[in-house]
Amino acid sequence: MDALAFTREEKRLRKNFKALLYSDAEIEAEIDRWRNRKGRVQYVEKFITSGRDLGDVVAQIEPPVGCGAGVDGREVGGDERKKEDVRALLISLHSCGDLVHHALKSLVSVPEVQAVALVGCCYNLMTEKLTPPTFKPPFQTQQKASSECPSCEDCESTSHPFLPPLRNPHPRLLSTLPTHLTPHPHGFPLSHLLTSHSITLNITARMMACQAPQNWTTATSTAFFTRHFYRALLQRVFVDAGVVSKRGVTEAGEPVILGSLRPSAYVSWKEYVRAAVEKLGIELDLRKLRRSVRGLGEDGKVEPEECGENGELQLDQILELYGRHYRFAGGVNGYHALATTWSLMAFCAGVVESLIVVDRWVWLREHMTEGGGGEGVWGDGLVVEKCWVEAGFGYEISPRNLVVVGVKKGVV
Repeated sequence: MDALAFTREEKRLRKNFKALLYSDAEIEAEIDRWRNRKGRVQYVEKFITSGRDLGDVVAQIEPPVGCGAGVDGREVGGDERKKEDVRALLISLHSCGDLVHHALKSLVSVPEVQAVALVGCCYNLMTEKLTPPTFKPPFQTQQKASSECPSCEDCESTSHPFLPPLRNPHPRLLSTLPTHLTPHPHGFPLSHLLTSHSITLNITARMMACQAPQNWTTATSTAFFTRHFYRALLQRVFVDAGVVSKRGVTEAGEPVILGSLRPSAYVSWKEYVRAAVEKLGIELDLRKLRRSVRGLGEDGKVEPEECGENGELQLDQILELYGRHYRFAGGVNGYHALATTWSLMAFCAGVVESLIVVDRWVWLREHMTEGGGGEGVWGDGLVVEKCWVEAGFGYEISPRNLVVVGVKKGVV
């Protein structure tokens, strides 16, 4: 606490004690105790699903020093006094997904919350308010009878856009059935302005908002694009070898989840494939791969010296052909094409993140006027007095550095 804030707090305490008819000696004793106080941390555990949930957290906060018991140990004001004197500043650093939305709404739904200063993060975990949610990897339901259709009633089985599932849903999705396929009331966009313009962001856009291209270096970007190029080429090999279909799933309808590999796997394309095959415990069908690579050589031919001793391509020769062809297919460097496409997507990160932050700022602005944006709030609806967005720290420290600040009316 700086000197000015310290002085203001002392004046506030003296005013409160006088209102409680404390004597001058009692006031000085309380002020001395406050000055010599020791800091403490109180932990409250609560699963947050809405802004009003934070009211349960506030209710568990112990009263500040000087606002509970008097110098003689008697309780002053009781629970009612305690509730009045809890003046909470809600701060979050890198709150994931909808947590920022819940924190913002607590400013208008919880009287004790006086101000908020929130830094968002993990935009890919935000829910979507205007459309059914999008997931990565995609989660889609089986086409079923109309009575089980998650999107509409009395429809034909071929009329709705849901396809067979690409993977079993995450337990979090299962726990929210059937609502996981419906728009979420706390999702993006938060403000009435963006909602009125039907602004939506799917999972790809929100994941791009998490990127930080300004912090890329030559070394990190080269390693990143190499991993992605190898992964894309591996899927091509898996499709040609019959490991997965063109939709990227096995015969059982499950995707192949590779995950991370040891650093040495990225030394070369061949090492990457060996490491992936070993980790997944699969065997590539060389007969299918030999048929697939017949047209990958120059002019559709494979040079004799590229074949093994028995005249048939071995795995190393096959992988060499795949790497050479798809890196320079049609005169286009596949690696550079992937890097360029991904970079263009990533450089939209600032635009998408700005849209998300502006939505939150506009929501606060909407609660600076009568009616509070049409939501049920305590008081007369004139809830927010000030709101702004500023950079809380350098982009190089963390690219998620935009602080959304809101201050309630009547707060000094």
